[in-house]
Amino acid sequence: MNKKIIIFNGPSDVGKSVAMSAVNKRLADKGYRAVQLDMAAPLKKAVHALVGTTDHWDKYDHGDDKPNKDKVHPLMFGHTPRQLYVEMNDFAESTLGEHALARILCNQFTNMKMDIALIQCGTVVETQVIVDVFGKDNVFILEIEREGCDFDDYRVYTASSVKCESRRVPNIEGERTLFYEFCIVTIAKFLGVNLEK
Repeated sequence: MNKKIIIFNGPSDVGKSVAMSAVNKRLADKGYRAVQLDMAAPLKKAVHALVGTTDHWDKYDHGDDKPNKDKVHPLMFGHTPRQLYVEMNDFAESTLGEHALARILCNQFTNMKMDIALIQCGTVVETQVIVDVFGKDNVFILEIEREGCDFDDYRVYTASSVKCESRRVPNIEGERTLFYEFCIVTIAKFLGVNLEK
């Protein structure tokens, strides 16, 4: 199997992380080698190391009420985690070149002994870099929508601007199991594998 990339795309709180975990678990249960990759992990790790916190960034991404990455944090020297993540990204791009995070992710996955990568991606440019590296036949975009969740930043639904296979799936309140199964069946079809329970 050629290396395959499944891109989970959608606004904050739409269910990308939980869908990725459900798909990854099913793939593992069926014996497929898949990995969940976080495109922003290198810059988040660098920011946390720089300010001297050992907290994992998930603590800031998923707060009890709203993402904590938009709240000023005492360890972040009067900044929000998001502000420092953006500044670190700007530094990475000024030092390593345009679309550094997407290129780093592509290098990372290329060097892994895994067949399938599950990632979150929210910009057309990042998605296009991935398609350019792995080929349009090896990249699938799963756009997730959920009532009350909209893009409120620079991210967008990417499939209409990038030439690769895609599908939009709804995450309907109270239908989590159905949502997971729909994601799994959709991805199984793209991969050409059987992921039924």
